[in-house]
Amino acid sequence: MKPGQVWAGQEVHGAYSLMRRLRDGLAGLDGRIGEVKAARSLEEALIADQGGEVSAARAILTRRAVVKTLGAERLEKRMIESGAPLDQHYLCLVNSLRRDLEALGLERREKDALDLRTLLDQAAQDGDGDEAR
Repeated sequence: MKPGQVWAGQEVHGAYSLMRRLRDGLAGLDGRIGEVKAARSLEEALIADQGGEVSAARAILTRRAVVKTLGAERLEKRMIESGAPLDQHYLCLVNSLRRDLEALGLERREKDALDLRTLLDQAAQDGDGDEAR
């Protein structure tokens, strides 16, 4: 079904089909689609805000947050265009997104910077390992 069609007495908005397509990540999707570009950009920004490399658990939460953000934006667009009031699906989705973002942390984190002593120690260890070969 396409957005705008009626199914079971309700207009279809397409947010859930979008979320289903994005559930397993962005790798298999056509990168030329605007929503996929937006999703990739948002995922990169969220990972950068977490300091770059993230754990597997944070990567999962990040992908869920991206999918929920796009779904919420699609629902918002539909509500604006049709003049429909906020519905329970939208409110649940946005609340779940808020909790995911809180779990990830709302503050931007800097990448861990190495001090000069640590860099010199690492270089000395790397040098020692080369000589032993």
